[in-house]
This record gives sequence, C-alpha cells and structure tokens, in this order.
Amino acid sequence: MKKFSKLALGLFVAALAVTAFAGSAKAYTFNTNLSMGMTNADVMQMQMVLNMDAATMVASTGAGSSGMETMYFGAMTKAAVIKFQNKYASEILTPNGLTSGTGFVGASTRAKLNAMASSPSTSTPGCPVGALFNSLTGAPCNSTNPTPSPSTGNEGSLTVSLNSTPSTNQTIDYNQSKAIYGIKMKATGSAIKVNRVDFNFDNRIYRFVSEASLWDGSTKVAEMSVNTSTVEEIESGSDYRLRFTDLNYTVANGVEKVLTLKLTAPSIVSDP
Repeated sequence: MKKFSKLALGLFVAALAVTAFAGSAKAYTFNTNLSMGMTNADVMQMQMVLNMDAATMVASTGAGSSGMETMYFGAMTKAAVIKFQNKYASEILTPNGLTSGTGFVGASTRAKLNAMASSPSTSTPGCPVGALFNSLTGAPCNSTNPTPSPSTGNEGSLTVSLNSTPSTNQTIDYNQSKAIYGIKMKATGSAIKVNRVDFNFDNRIYRFVSEASLWDGSTKVAEMSVNTSTVEEIESGSDYRLRFTDLNYTVANGVEKVLTLKLTAPSIVSDP
C-alpha cells in the first residue's frame, strides 16, 4: 500500500488562542522581553493592549484583531509594536537614544505596556475600541448588562510546548487516521480556557488530508473536514492554516494537558 510523508514534514507552526483567564481580577504585568517568533501568554496580553488604540491595532479583522488575539508574535504584531513605540517615543525611544521603533519589546516598552494595562479605564475590561465581544467573558461589548469582572481570583498563564509524542516524520497510509503532532500545555495560577488552535502547513494540506481531529487522550475534543473551504491560504504555495474554533477546552490550574492532532488521508490522494 502506498504511503505519503509530506504532512509531518510540512507542519511547522501550532498557535493557541487563549480567550479567557478564569478568575483573573488583577492587572497584567509584563516581566519578560518579547520579540518576533515567540509564542506565549504575554504576547496575547500585549496584543490586547495594542488593540485598545486604533492607531496601534495588530489587525482590524481576523487573527490578532480585537477579540481574536493570539499567542504568536508574528510580523503583524511586530508592526503594531513599532507603531506603539513611535506613538510613545518620548517615553520609550528617546531615553534609549532611538528615533524610530524597533519592534523589540524591552524594558522601556514593557514599562509603558504595564502602565496602560494597569491604568483605570472607562471602557469595559476585555472590550477595546471596536470589539464586538468581550475577549475575557465572551459577552457582547455593547450589552446593556455586561458581565461584571470577578472580584477575587488570580492571574493565570499557559505554558505551551511540543510534546515528545507522536514523533515527527510520520507517514500515513491512504484512508488511515494517525496522530502526527502533540501540544503540551500547563496552566499556572488559574484555570485557563483555550478556545482556538491554529496549525500551519507549508503545503496544500487539503490535497492530502480529508479529516482532522483534536484529542485529549482517548477523548475527541473537536473534528473538521479538510477542504479548500476550511483551510485558509496565508501565502500561496507556502503557508496554509487549519483552524479549530469554539473548543471551550479548559486546562485546570497546575495541570498538564496534551492535545493531539490526528489526520485522516483519503482513499486517493491528489497530485500536488
């Protein structure tokens, strides 16, 4: 029986979108420098701050936009950081002898982010300008009865890494389902709810795969058909995104979880 191996080789990014920090009632503090290519909870919180101002928004629609912030520090996030640094040049750039933003989030940029993240605001927390839904509670931002912020609780963070199993360079027989990728997550300080997971491929995955599913052990978390309608083309010929949404998947405080991606090959695979 014929086999193919392009899938495991082509999978190069997995990004999680954490849409709720359960029980969070404290202002967020940025303690670590950030730069392009990083993936962590700090990046998502920074995107939330950047999206509070139309002049520094990461994106107006789609991934990175208000209510759809991600944990990945990509090119759009870097561009937004540069706008932020230029806007507050007197506080961020001038003290460091710089005249234009660099996109690197160092001590001065973090200090300004911390000031904005902790300063009082007349807007509802989680509802920056232009947001339709609260990124913390999921409630409509224009609701006449907004969900109140919790009065007690702790900040939470999520550590994400590649799980050792399944191993890379997997092969999948025609009409076979197989686990090819594992994401290890650990919540600290609070339970964390994960609502969206993105997987990016460097080829047209819909030519090789018919179904995709996410598993927590033997429990199926989500599944979807893989076709031209469900795979987003980011860059023609080199970057394609498979997105699982509305997961409502919770990682309890102090608990380590693994989400595994399984793919199913059709009975006949199209030529690339």
